[in-house]
Amino acid sequence: MPFNQNTFLRSTAGSKGFSLVELLVTIGIIAVLAGLTGGIYKKALSHAAMAQDIAAGKTLVAAYQSFAAENNGDLMIGYLKGAAPVALPNGSQIGGEAANRYMWRLAPYFDFRTDGVIYGKARQNAAKESADAGESGYGQSLSTSFGINAFYVGGYYEEAGKSTVPVGDVASRLSQVKKPSSLLVFATAKNDEGPGYFLVKAPRFVPRAPGGPTLSQSDWPQNGTAASTGFVDARYNQKALCAFLDGSIRSYKASELEDMRLWSVRAAENDSAGYAPTLEGGSGGRGNR
Repeated sequence: MPFNQNTFLRSTAGSKGFSLVELLVTIGIIAVLAGLTGGIYKKALSHAAMAQDIAAGKTLVAAYQSFAAENNGDLMIGYLKGAAPVALPNGSQIGGEAANRYMWRLAPYFDFRTDGVIYGKARQNAAKESADAGESGYGQSLSTSFGINAFYVGGYYEEAGKSTVPVGDVASRLSQVKKPSSLLVFATAKNDEGPGYFLVKAPRFVPRAPGGPTLSQSDWPQNGTAASTGFVDARYNQKALCAFLDGSIRSYKASELEDMRLWSVRAAENDSAGYAPTLEGGSGGRGNR
């Protein structure tokens, strides 16, 4: 068959490149795939972070149990103003505000492997925070993945010998806890700068005057700050990870954590979801609010 130049040019021209419609469809498909890949990647990162937090929670509550076992059943005080310095394996010491918070005092019970209990994204800033504060270990003590329920477990002492809530409301010994699986010790926490904080506050932690009216709302101010949910961080599908005294880890929405029976042994004993501590020795002090 003789060569026909016109036929050749028409056939090659017709098969050259994509049409505009085909190009737009291809771009659309690539964009969809990229979106799916990005979503999968973010989900994988979230699962990895959650796995790290679960491990941190288990480490902390196991160490908390170990402290009690070695101290005749006493539960560690979550915040202790004027706490003695903590000796590190290298011979140095952690003192001041860093030692007041629970993490360094609990550290000997998890072999001082502090990176495992500090919130991942906060680790890089911990050293800088310590340097800025001029205090060794300060940043690490502040940025733990889990805050401790110090007001009701172990105690929160801003002054020597003076508990923030009445001592009768504080579980200070294992023998006071009839059902360890129901007592929240740690929860994923945040402050206004982001995830990672040493403390979580129960929804009712301000002592009331005896004989006061029934409370209609909690002590969690609804102002949008970290304190508005007691520093609890519901960072996994709007749920917080909570570590209980028996070693179990469970997740709760912030609204579910308004049940005081999870926070206080006395609330659990009284089967009172809206329980609030009562001032000891009269109606003075912080009063009813």
